[in-house]
Amino acid sequence: MAQAEKSLGVFKKVELPLTKKDDVRSSSFHPSDPAVLACGMFSGEVVILKGPNHSAPLTTWKIERELRCGSSVLSLEWNIDGTKVAAGSDDGAVIVWCYPGDGKQEFQRQGRSNFPLIVWNPFNRDVLASYNNAMDTNNLLICNSATSHTIKFNWICNTVSWISPNQLACGFNDGTFEIHEIGSQQSKSRMVQKIRQDHDNGPSFLYFSLLGFGVMQCSVMSIAWNKELNLLASGGTNERVKIWSLGNTNPIRVLEVDSICNCLVWNSSGNGAKEETLIACGVQKGFIVIWYPFQHQNQTRKLEGHSFQIHQLLFSPDGRYLASTDYSKKLIVWSTKSWKSIYILPSSQFMYPYMMTWDATSCKLGISERTGQKKFKVIEYAVTGGRCTSCGKTSENLKVCARCHSIFYCSKECQRSHWPQHIKLFAPSELFFQYVVVQSRTLDATSFYLMEMQRYILTPHQLDFNGFPRQNYSNNDRAVINSKNISHVRSNSGVKLSSDKRLCDRCGTIYQVDDKGMPLDGDSCSYHWGRSYQRRGFKTPYTCCNRDSNAKGCTVNKWHISENLENMTGFVRTMEKAQPPDGNYGVYALDCEMCYTTEGCDALRVTVVSSDGKIVYETLIKSINPVLDYNMRFSGITEEDLLNVKTTLKDVQNFLLDLLSSKTILVGHGLDGDLRALRMIHDTVIDTSIVFPHSQGPPYKRSLKTLCHEYLKKTIQKDGLFKEVELSLTKKEDVRSSSFHPTDPVLAFGLFTGEVMILRGVNHSAPLSTWTMEHLIWCGSSALSLEWNTNGTKLAAGCFDGSLVVWRYPIDAKQIFRKKRRADFPMIVWNPFNFDVMASYNNEMKCKLVLIVDVVADRSYDLISKQNVFWVDWITSKRIACSYDDGTIEIHEIELLKNGSSTSKLFKTIVVSTEFKFRSLLEMDMGMKSDVYCIVWNEQLKLLVSSAQDGWIKVWSMDSKDPVHTMLVPNSDNSSCCHLAWSPTEFPSSNENVLKVEKDKPYLACGLFDGSILIWSPLDKDKRPFVLVNEHSEQMHQVSFSPNGRFLASTDYERKLIIWSTKEWEIIYTIPSSGVRYPFNISWDAASSKLGISERAGRKQLVMIEYVAAESCCANCKEKSENLKRCGRCRSVFYCSVKCQTSQWPQHKIVEFHADIQEAQRFFKDTGHGEMGRALHDVRSASFHPIDPALACGLFHGGLVFLRGSSHATSFENWEIEPKKCPYDKAILSIQWNWQLAPMMGLSSFGVIQGKAKQVFRRQGRSNFPLIVWNPFNRDLLASYNNGADSKHVLIGNLASEKPLTHTIMSNLNFCNTVGWISRNQLACGNDDGTIEIHEMEYPPKKQLKFRTVLKIRHNLNDEERFRILSTIYFPTGKTSSARNGRQMSDVLSISWNNEFNLLASGGRDKQVKIWSLNNNDTKYVLKIDSDCQCLVWNSSGYGNDPLEETTQKTLIACGLDQGSIVIWYPFEHENQTCNLEGHLSQIHQLLFSPDGRYLASTDMSKKLIIWSTKNWKSIYILPSSEFRQFPYTMTWDAASSKLGISERTGQKKFKMIVYILAERCCAGCKKTLDNLKRCARCHSIFYCSKECQCSDWPQHKLVCNKNE
Repeated sequence: MAQAEKSLGVFKKVELPLTKKDDVRSSSFHPSDPAVLACGMFSGEVVILKGPNHSAPLTTWKIERELRCGSSVLSLEWNIDGTKVAAGSDDGAVIVWCYPGDGKQEFQRQGRSNFPLIVWNPFNRDVLASYNNAMDTNNLLICNSATSHTIKFNWICNTVSWISPNQLACGFNDGTFEIHEIGSQQSKSRMVQKIRQDHDNGPSFLYFSLLGFGVMQCSVMSIAWNKELNLLASGGTNERVKIWSLGNTNPIRVLEVDSICNCLVWNSSGNGAKEETLIACGVQKGFIVIWYPFQHQNQTRKLEGHSFQIHQLLFSPDGRYLASTDYSKKLIVWSTKSWKSIYILPSSQFMYPYMMTWDATSCKLGISERTGQKKFKVIEYAVTGGRCTSCGKTSENLKVCARCHSIFYCSKECQRSHWPQHIKLFAPSELFFQYVVVQSRTLDATSFYLMEMQRYILTPHQLDFNGFPRQNYSNNDRAVINSKNISHVRSNSGVKLSSDKRLCDRCGTIYQVDDKGMPLDGDSCSYHWGRSYQRRGFKTPYTCCNRDSNAKGCTVNKWHISENLENMTGFVRTMEKAQPPDGNYGVYALDCEMCYTTEGCDALRVTVVSSDGKIVYETLIKSINPVLDYNMRFSGITEEDLLNVKTTLKDVQNFLLDLLSSKTILVGHGLDGDLRALRMIHDTVIDTSIVFPHSQGPPYKRSLKTLCHEYLKKTIQKDGLFKEVELSLTKKEDVRSSSFHPTDPVLAFGLFTGEVMILRGVNHSAPLSTWTMEHLIWCGSSALSLEWNTNGTKLAAGCFDGSLVVWRYPIDAKQIFRKKRRADFPMIVWNPFNFDVMASYNNEMKCKLVLIVDVVADRSYDLISKQNVFWVDWITSKRIACSYDDGTIEIHEIELLKNGSSTSKLFKTIVVSTEFKFRSLLEMDMGMKSDVYCIVWNEQLKLLVSSAQDGWIKVWSMDSKDPVHTMLVPNSDNSSCCHLAWSPTEFPSSNENVLKVEKDKPYLACGLFDGSILIWSPLDKDKRPFVLVNEHSEQMHQVSFSPNGRFLASTDYERKLIIWSTKEWEIIYTIPSSGVRYPFNISWDAASSKLGISERAGRKQLVMIEYVAAESCCANCKEKSENLKRCGRCRSVFYCSVKCQTSQWPQHKIVEFHADIQEAQRFFKDTGHGEMGRALHDVRSASFHPIDPALACGLFHGGLVFLRGSSHATSFENWEIEPKKCPYDKAILSIQWNWQLAPMMGLSSFGVIQGKAKQVFRRQGRSNFPLIVWNPFNRDLLASYNNGADSKHVLIGNLASEKPLTHTIMSNLNFCNTVGWISRNQLACGNDDGTIEIHEMEYPPKKQLKFRTVLKIRHNLNDEERFRILSTIYFPTGKTSSARNGRQMSDVLSISWNNEFNLLASGGRDKQVKIWSLNNNDTKYVLKIDSDCQCLVWNSSGYGNDPLEETTQKTLIACGLDQGSIVIWYPFEHENQTCNLEGHLSQIHQLLFSPDGRYLASTDMSKKLIIWSTKNWKSIYILPSSEFRQFPYTMTWDAASSKLGISERTGQKKFKMIVYILAERCCAGCKKTLDNLKRCARCHSIFYCSKECQCSDWPQHKLVCNKNE
């Protein structure tokens, strides 16, 4: 090694074939003899290799002996002096052999895990420890040749290290490590010391409060002993490395490493110099920290080069090198002198990391992997002698290769000339597309040719196998093609035909041709133009029509076609030319469009592009052979395009021969077909269909469309697009509903102001911006639904006040019918067989009434059922089908007569489902039945389809009692179908040259509760059903086919809208989710070119999705081109270049939408309110409107201020103050909206404001801060109380009558802590004596309100005993207290009612949360907690127990505790599943779920606010604690779950708003806009692009970030 130190040397990789046996799984060099290596084999053997000396190359080493193990050897370790070798096998055995004896097995111990790690005792060569840190085991085996002992721990053991002959240290996942002392016979042990790694609860507590959900502990991941200094180093998930002196419970040195420490290793100086001792720390983020703990100021160095979590660190025995490997199998050897990398082994795609072992001379590094390789790898240090690898010259100024660090060059010219040979030995980790797109713009053309593209050139074997034309040495005019490996003839390669017969490439039919190759008259060609793939043992349906693999063809062509591979004449070959001065022969991309002729495939157009993206050559080609098929579906070329073309194939060949050399690189996709069509032989090619192979292997190949979408994020081969059009109507109020006319270019929409506006266009193709208003009709109330009858002669509206209004059209739009109903949102279903009859019902209010109306004859009938109605559809002119929540469908025959004598007759009852799959114990207790969610009638087929809660979709015939077709939806245990739609029976083809074999049979689109869409064709057995998944994340609300059947629109309950192409079932337009739980209602126009979307919450602009043809115009420079590329995110605009897209981005990003909202990075941000500061002086209370974008604020100086935004998406800074003035002379400390749309109210002492800021009610209470609780079942009923002033009064107010009524519920003994409504006339009160009282109001109320107590529940069953214990605790001197003080520990502090399950939850000071069923006055579920429960809130799915997204499908209760933690309880799950959220340090004051259930906001008495994600229960926003902690925050969510208002009773000059906005992707340090920003791990509110920016901004940011801990 001394000689190697002076000369120039490098590490080189050597692959050593051991035997012909199985793979190497583990390896270990002998600790003292550098010429001995042990390798563990997959076959169950240990092979020991021995070399003549340590300097002998590894290739000269020979097998010394083979030791039998019996199972795969997954770990190998020598003892300290090399006299024994131990193996850990796959079956859990630990086996030890002696060396260098006869190879006899010394002993064997059977462990309990399949991969025991082995740690020899360095102080006792006969003792070892074995454990398993990958199987979460809590056992440790100590053994020697005589005996063994197993230590059982309470926690999982992560790491083990010996520290003395009889002591070892063990690190656990609870944040501790223990020192155990082993007995002299290794038969017993005892713990002598226990140390906490996270004893200071610093960053470790913060980390796990955010990422561990309050359950995970700090884990000790690695420990390392330094026997020279007698010190122990430990590292773990608390992001700190600590050095301990045993016997002391406090560390002597601490280092923060900014990431989880996965591995530690000491490297002492060897000369006793303590200052030179260092520790290498490998962390999870992929870097290495070198720490000199005993130097001044804890000197550190950071080594960067890995991109994945560090797996192992290993110093060489002489300390000169450090080897590191990560979980992507990247290996780096570092020099400890300069800390520079001197060797790099690139990453691999497998995630099983390498295991490393150094030899005794530090010259060889062995690497093995548990997955096994047939060639064992060794990194060997070799002396080069100072010679250039290319020219062989000796020089002292050689430079090592910057990538592999294994060879040297004297100049760049030598490196470039040697690069083609060297690149074959270097395995790059980058992808081809990244080099072509990125590197070609940063490298010069020569480097691009020599260094980046050479590696991907196809080998001669690949050319032959994939059917490329190869040279025929016997005839230069002909080519040789290995036709049996061409994909479309592979399955028929064994067919031998005569000269007058050919095999059709499309349908496989053998047909006859004349002497000119023209097919003779016969049958037409029926084929599938799509593909069918082999997956999991069966063939998938064809991509063109989704029919089974053995189904008849879906497309018809007049002629059969064949490529005719026997005709290989007319080929030319590129010739070798003189080498250019720079060595660059050029790189070009080539593509051809082809047609089928009598002689095979001929080229119709050829395009050649250079490496800088410029078109070098492009021309159309006139075919000299008769054309059988222009293949227009893929080529886009018609016969008319070639009328004036004179360029022949010979002209193209001459140009290409002049342009190309035999060494010029041609790049393309499917180049074998292009070269055959061009009749050209060229061997230097890169084919992307081969570089990126198909997962199924040949002959399958991936399409260019798929590759572009996956790697370039671009969508190609599209023929039109949808655009969003915002149609400015008038200055009226919001649009609530819309409906297109069934035949004419007419659109009707209802306004919030009670008007209906009708627009008309010149024709269906006229843009919506040119449509004009035709009628403006007065409705009287907001039209929440609009429907045209079948022929478009009548328009019906369902109004907010329960009215049904019908107008005639197009004569004068006169009102012809009006009737008021009891429901406030009637659904309208016109009779398609009788244009004057319609049905109206309400499926959202559990209504049992269906109103049948003849609007012309003014006749009606109330169809009343015993069950709640879910869906209604007409099946004949007099028969109507109704589905119910008891699993049945009833078909009624209606006869509408004069004078109110209309009748109905039950024609048929269909039992859809008699069983229901209970998803929880609660559903079983409640006896829930299977609801029939949806029914749809198909008149052409005379079939009725139904979907029920049991997951079955059934098709019924009126002539049978049993279903004729059935389908069980995927994942039926957690999902079912909630909406159905039949496809149009007539399905016109978009390709005029294609004849269809038969009419397409209608199929069903089924929207499921889990957000997926099932496509099912019940009448076509050849078509297999399939599911469109991973696009919607919420329950489907509506699926609707366009009238022509080409598109399917789908929308969910988060307002995400997707338009699918039914041709290939691809997404062609998306509107992302908004988070508001009021979904879109969609309406197609008759031409299938416009889609209207409206929402009941209302927007000021009606949103229309309009289909337009591709205009071939760049959105930035406005230049027309055929090579435009669409925006990869919104798919609505085109660009000609990346430069144009970049320049247009600042304007386009304002309206740009993501295809999937989950791709958009969002966060919560604290914002002010701009110019509203003067008006919002000292806000004391605030409340968002439950539906609309409106906010009411109560001020300290008295009065209410109302703010309103144009929509929920409007920034809060742009909200305007409405001119409604509500003066009042006292501070308004509480304000609440009721549960309906119309009235709004705010309370001071006690007052209600309604309509246009008119006060309708006022009552003076007895306390200074009345809390308000509106009745969710009765919008005119409220309760008011005071839980902070020990009040015994609850005031009830009824605003329904002209003169408001009031009543006061009084208690002589108990103080009321909490109040909640449980029905329209029942109120629950939680008292301080541990009881819950249910008070019932006389209903309907008469002249005065009367209440009586109907039920009393005792929350604490051991109340008297608890009083006695409490008195002893609080009054130890024996002095008695008042009854109030004695009862405090039994207080019921919070109650919460769940309307879906009719259950009441309560929590109090007895440290229990209980769920009550009021039917039997008993607890159904009980949860014991560690502290007093201060507040409770339910978060249910919102739709019973129907399966929705994972975040909301499980009903849960959030419990805020006195000690500051939050308990998430799933009471209906197995074993009462719970989750603790840690982050608050003081008593929880309020918990509030967002309306969509995705977020939970919590605030404590120190004014600290945290927003949690209910998907993973991580904190996503933190507002730090305030110094003024007396009065906590009060929170209010808006309807869209995007804004959280916070106010405080002490008042602020600026109202605080936490707004959920799109990430601006701007670094807080350098202000650069980037895509790869990372959020501050503590406050989650700002972003940084690098750690340097974070460090520079930290002095300012820490002022507000530090308070979050």
